[in-house]
Parts: sequence; structure tokens; C-alpha cells
Amino acid sequence: PYILGGYVTRVTVRAAADFVGCLNRGNILGASNNVAGFVGKNEGNLSFSKSTNEGTVKMTASSLAYAGGFVGQSRLDKDSDTIEVSFEYCINKGYVYSPHSSGGFVGGAFYTKQSITASENAGKVSGKEYVGGFVGYVSSHLTYIDYSRNTGNIVGPKVGGFVGVTYGKVTIDHSINDGDISGLGSYTAGFISCINKNA
Repeated sequence: PYILGGYVTRVTVRAAADFVGCLNRGNILGASNNVAGFVGKNEGNLSFSKSTNEGTVKMTASSLAYAGGFVGQSRLDKDSDTIEVSFEYCINKGYVYSPHSSGGFVGGAFYTKQSITASENAGKVSGKEYVGGFVGYVSSHLTYIDYSRNTGNIVGPKVGGFVGVTYGKVTIDHSINDGDISGLGSYTAGFISCINKNA
């Protein structure tokens, strides 16, 4: 299948979903392009509160593939609208892997305004390209992380304790990286491996 999600495969344009006090313990494994503990692909508005992923999220697809503890890929195909994804008091404890872009919370975000508050990534996150404790890849718009912590081991060529690579604006306040960051390439950092010129 193209999309795999522990709770929902896909949230479509103009749709919305709220997850409160939810838990995924199932392992989400496959050759899909979008894999996550909760929502495989998002094109709407999502909110997560007091929710946890404990399952392994792992994909074997070799193309542009996104894996996240909560959301695989959040994306609109145009810049005319913005979608929003928020996390509050959430934790990822599961192992997340993608050969392209992987994040403890979100694998890849496009035209998405994200906020992560009072949350933690405690799971190992690894991959072969963009890897972040919270978000693997950010294409545009604002990602705001506040009062959050990474304690997981993060491994990859472009790897950050919080964000792998960003072309959007990322603001991190009152947050801590306590995890081991293992760089397999030239971009390795405790918070963000690479901030590109459009950010």
C-alpha cells in the first residue's frame, strides 16, 4: 500500500482529526511511501494531546519515503493554503526508520505550520538522508518547538536532535537535547543539522 497509519491512513484536504489520550503500540512496517504510528499522510489539520507512540515505524521503500512516530508526511501540493499540526504533552518511544526522511514525530512537512509543546522523543530515529528527533524534513512555514526534549539516539547523514533539515523557519525555546547524535555524513547537530537559505 501507498500509505500506512496505525490509526488513519490519510486525512484529506479540509478534513481534521484530534487525538486525545491515544496510544499506538502496534508495529507499522511496510514498503509504503508514508508510514506512521497514527496518520500515514496528512493534508488537513491535526492535533495530538497526551498521546503516545510505542510501536516501531519502519519502511523499506527506496523512493521519496516519509516515516514518523505520529505523522509520516504532512503536505499540501500548493502554497495557497496552510495546514496546521500541533502536539502537546506527547511522547514517541518507538523506533522510526526511513531510507529518505524520518522523524520521531513527523517524517516530512510541506506547507505545514507545526507546534510541538511539552513533548518528548525517547525513541531511536534513523535513516539514510534526513533524520530528526522530532521532524525529519521541513520544506516551508513555521515549526515551533517549546519546552520539549529529545532523549532518543538519532542516527543518519543529515541528522539533528530536533530537526534534520529545514527550508522553513524553526523556532526552538526552552528545550533540551539529551540524546546521542550519530552523524554518518557532514551534517550533525544537537538541534538542527542544516538550515537552508529559504528559512
